[in-house]
Amino acid sequence: MTAEVAILNKTAVALAADSAITLGSQKIYNSGNKLFALSKYCPVGIMVFGNAEFMGIPWETIIKFHRSKLKSKKFGELIDYAKDFISFLENEHSVFWPPQVQSKYFNDLVVSYFQLIVQEINEQAEAELKKGRLSVEQITELVSTVIEAHHKKWQDAPDLFTECDVYKNKIIQDHGNSIEQAKKDVFQQLPVTNDSALLLIQICTLIFCKQMFSNSSTGVVIAGFGENEIFPSAVEYQFEAVISGKLKHTQTQYAQASRENPAIIMPFAQQEMVNTFVEGIDPSYRGALHSYLNELILKYPENILSAIPELSAERKLELIEKLSLVAKDALIDFTQKTNEYTSTHHVNPVLQAVYALPKDELASMAESLVNLTSFKRRVSLQAETVGGPIDVAVISKGDGFIWIKRKHYFKPELNQVFFSNYYREELGNQKGKK
Repeated sequence: MTAEVAILNKTAVALAADSAITLGSQKIYNSGNKLFALSKYCPVGIMVFGNAEFMGIPWETIIKFHRSKLKSKKFGELIDYAKDFISFLENEHSVFWPPQVQSKYFNDLVVSYFQLIVQEINEQAEAELKKGRLSVEQITELVSTVIEAHHKKWQDAPDLFTECDVYKNKIIQDHGNSIEQAKKDVFQQLPVTNDSALLLIQICTLIFCKQMFSNSSTGVVIAGFGENEIFPSAVEYQFEAVISGKLKHTQTQYAQASRENPAIIMPFAQQEMVNTFVEGIDPSYRGALHSYLNELILKYPENILSAIPELSAERKLELIEKLSLVAKDALIDFTQKTNEYTSTHHVNPVLQAVYALPKDELASMAESLVNLTSFKRRVSLQAETVGGPIDVAVISKGDGFIWIKRKHYFKPELNQVFFSNYYREELGNQKGKK
């Protein structure tokens, strides 16, 4: 896991990311790079969180390969840089992820999901066995019911794109044999009807066409300025895989500073401490409080009326119905009042301060918010999945991408050649054109 934040006002956007990388369930390294300049020449940055690799390739390698392809190319709007990056991932799939790699990733994901279904079948079967023996017909019905439930979950999810049917056919054409083999290997002797087998095939296609993502997906944030933009913006995507030449991705957030909205704070990945700082209350505590009050207020009329023996059953039901409506209105009013208080006394004052912050203070605030999450993890019993040096950058229209804090695995003073070569190729090409 990780903690990252983007803070925008009308002058600049500050980006901050920690360095913790978790391997397996316990091993944590505090040297990961998650924040990069997307372009050498344009005021655009990129952050990644979640999986440190994309289908076996480190994100750092992918981003820097894209940067070498981008060179000095410019776009009018920030969103166009994001679209170009997405296009790069799809167009370069033959270099990074040739067909055999895509097939292996597809097979691994399908096998993993089939194992999840079988685990659910086994758990339900064990629960039923405690009540008595299960016949073959009952097991077959149980298998069909679980598969149908999973199929419905995927079928009801929103589509990622319009041409889903064409893509589904291509997936079956490219990976039909893998699906059949995975079904045999995972379900083995379990009775799978022909109808359920067809549903399993459909699930394998829906996985890559629907807006539901696995834990192995990666969040990507691109922030900065387009050539024609006065104010900064930031856009967040979720990426999962390239299968049959198509990238499964979705846009999850977009925000742009403006005259009407001059200050924005966008936390990513582990967000709870940033939200606590901005809103004045821990999000999980707020959720628990509202859940408890909802249960308390809705049960209160029934508890009171049950203590009045003189009331008839019909009268009690009538009064419970009326008082329940009053209780629901009171709960809605409580939610509105607390939200207004949060906005007035916590969120708005913080955003007003962000609006006026100069670039160096903007960077300091971004670093502090990430460090706050790291500190909470360090002093609690939670795993320290946020930590290490915090990389910080500020992007402005005039100055471009500026590193405020950046860790190096080498000593900069001993590697002057690295810095002198950074722009050499592009500058040489520009001189040649002149």
